[in-house]
Amino acid sequence: MKNERNKKAIRKILCVSLAAVMLGAYVGTTLPQYTGTGIVAQAANSERDFYTEENGDGTISITGYKGTSSNVVIPSYIFGEKVTVIHSMGDGAKYITSVTIPNSVTKIRGYAFIECTKLKSVTIPNSVTLIDVDTFRGCTELTSIKIPNSVTEIGSGAFSGCTGLKSVTIPNGVTYIGSGAFSDCTGLTSITIPNGVNRINYMTFRNCTGLTNITIPNSVTEIDSEAFLDCTGLKSVTIPDSVTEIGSGAFWGCTGLTSVTIPNSVTEIIQWTFEDCTGLTSIIIPDSVTNIDSSAFSGCENLTIYGKKNSYADKYANNNDIPFKAIVDVKATGVKLNTTRTWLGRGESYQLNATVSPSNATDKKITWTSSNNNIATVSNGKVTAKKDGTVTITAKTSNGKTATCKITVQPPAGKISLNKSTLYLGVGEKFQLTSSVQSGTASAKRGFSSSNNNICYTSGSGQLTAKKTGTAYITVKTFNGKTAQCKVVVQPPANKVNLNKSTLYLGVGEKFQLTSWVDSGTA
Repeated sequence: MKNERNKKAIRKILCVSLAAVMLGAYVGTTLPQYTGTGIVAQAANSERDFYTEENGDGTISITGYKGTSSNVVIPSYIFGEKVTVIHSMGDGAKYITSVTIPNSVTKIRGYAFIECTKLKSVTIPNSVTLIDVDTFRGCTELTSIKIPNSVTEIGSGAFSGCTGLKSVTIPNGVTYIGSGAFSDCTGLTSITIPNGVNRINYMTFRNCTGLTNITIPNSVTEIDSEAFLDCTGLKSVTIPDSVTEIGSGAFWGCTGLTSVTIPNSVTEIIQWTFEDCTGLTSIIIPDSVTNIDSSAFSGCENLTIYGKKNSYADKYANNNDIPFKAIVDVKATGVKLNTTRTWLGRGESYQLNATVSPSNATDKKITWTSSNNNIATVSNGKVTAKKDGTVTITAKTSNGKTATCKITVQPPAGKISLNKSTLYLGVGEKFQLTSSVQSGTASAKRGFSSSNNNICYTSGSGQLTAKKTGTAYITVKTFNGKTAQCKVVVQPPANKVNLNKSTLYLGVGEKFQLTSWVDSGTA
């Protein structure tokens, strides 16, 4: 009987304890609360704040948000399962103002944050490789976004209609930008396309009216139809020699565009390419172009075509009552490189720049070659060191003028050191820091940085300038990540300097050590 009472007591204690645990779990989970103005802002990191679904590989996807906070922090795990994909934040996303995505996520799928009109900031981790179709479309309050280096693909319409977006950093790893990815981003003023993208797709920058300039890399071979349609603020565009095809209406309605040079690689200008570019006053068309559609320059009433006499461009201009001016073919007389000798570490890259003379040479195209691709390769002047040895890089003009650079590839530095580890300077004083690496290693590329340029400014070459009192740390870094540091203490400049003697009498051959000192606490 006594044992039975003890068993009942134990069961009762367990039940009470379990109820307390369950109640605690319930109390600790904040359920959505709504007011007349929307969701109440509070911390949104509870597992219960998200809808999820299984991915079939032991991980899960976010399929909706039902939390109460406008500042959302997505957890890496929800009920023990790893979050790897964001499919959608659902209707609950309409009140979100900021989102932090965990580094467990590798893909942000299509429409994930579509029409999140209050979203102002997004933190995307380096684990994400894909920003899919229409991911941030219509996020009108989003003013800037940093796309991590891990991303290789930006889907169609990914940032379409983000009218508040002013700047975007697209990392070099991105090789594909989908159709309309930045269409209707009217606040966007400039953007650099990375050197891995080979096509600017349909309507990629359509109606980006604030876009004033754009850099198209040499990797691009095609500018698709209507890529820059109605970019009315676009003033200049450089089309590289790599481009072989310009699609219909590619620059249609770019009323701010005043001049364009078509590269030698293009053979035709098709329909509506520059239609209604009312500000276009000059275009240089090479003799490689053998077909121009009658509508290519429709509405360009102030246009003058420049090209070689008796070329197709000359005939086209005459047949369409467009003024034509013949360009005298100026041959290149020489080419010069920014350096003729340098040292690189294995794996290091260096950009060679070629200058063709005279400056008004008609054809400035350069062909780059390496004497040994096993030691170093070259692409558009960018040299990449492969293995130890010496190689010659040659830049050659179309008419055979050449310039060379001798490059020695050595092992990368294992250590770097500075001539000072601690330094005291007075405000306004300058000092040259120098660095060295062990003998027999590459030394061409080092970068200096300051922990506080307001206290001590440093140029890239290690020239220091003391700006105001305080302490700053100057770091030198090799291309392969080796560092050395100097502590710089900036003190007030001396108001007075003293000597241990004001008058001194010496006999012939006699010696005396003069010493000096300044005010306490000054440099």
